[in-house]
Amino acid sequence: MSAKIAELGFEVNSNGLMVAQNRLRGVTKEGRTTTKEIKSLDQSFVGLKGAVGIAVAALATFGVSMNIKDTIFSFDKAITGLRATTRATAEDMALYEKQARTLGATSMFSATQAAEAQRFLAMAGFNLNEVMQSTPGILKLATAAEIGLAQAADLASNALGGLQLPVEELGRVMDVLAESASSSNTDIVQMASALKRSAPIATLAKIEIEELAAVIGALSDAGLQAELAGTGVIGMIRQLSKMTPQAEQAVKDLGLSVDDLSIKKHGLTGVMRNLSKVQLDESAAIAIFGSEAAAAGAVVAAFSDSVAEQTVRL
Repeated sequence: MSAKIAELGFEVNSNGLMVAQNRLRGVTKEGRTTTKEIKSLDQSFVGLKGAVGIAVAALATFGVSMNIKDTIFSFDKAITGLRATTRATAEDMALYEKQARTLGATSMFSATQAAEAQRFLAMAGFNLNEVMQSTPGILKLATAAEIGLAQAADLASNALGGLQLPVEELGRVMDVLAESASSSNTDIVQMASALKRSAPIATLAKIEIEELAAVIGALSDAGLQAELAGTGVIGMIRQLSKMTPQAEQAVKDLGLSVDDLSIKKHGLTGVMRNLSKVQLDESAAIAIFGSEAAAAGAVVAAFSDSVAEQTVRL
């Protein structure tokens, strides 16, 4: 179709150009011009200009139409994929589609992308209500972290699952991630990676996401980021939860009791504050936290006051 429009424009333009050229040669040949001839020449070029405008407008209209068709096709494809994933009823699909169109009109993402975000959440096991509640937050998370919607949905679902939090807490989780990333030497993706690694055991130890994020932030500032931070948190909790005889002796040598290092009684930050009051050297850190988590334990103990303050801020 575009080829035919272009051809039509070329033929019209060529006819006008040929007329103008013939008259111009005639004027040149005579070596003189008259008012009548000049007007005739001018009219030929006016016709040429109009024909060019019509052709360009036709091509522009054709291009816009193709863009609209592509957009509609992409949205329909996304909705079809969502329907296949959720096996939703027509009534539920209408709700999905309405939200996707609304988000497409009110965010930096298109309706197609919003529908894809819905599908990613559905693939993670979210039901209709959970998808509807979470999708706007996923779009915000993707924008803040400058990541794709699939990755944003994956990060959010992993964080909620690891922390054993309901979907209603997604806003809280994202706020903590964003604030921690903006105030520590890390980013949202690295924070989420550390949470994914450490959240399950931290949850068992009754550590809230705010405290956990503050600890991860302190580790990140010391260069232990992403999975390294998560692994460090796991090691600290594991060693403090069940001390070895060597750890108990090291604690006594520091002038503390095993009770002083009880996460159950003092919380992780409280334990680290107790350790910060004594001279925690390398050998004591290794004896208490083990070789894998010794560095993490030493860092968090040294910055336990900052961790406590950040926990409150979050």
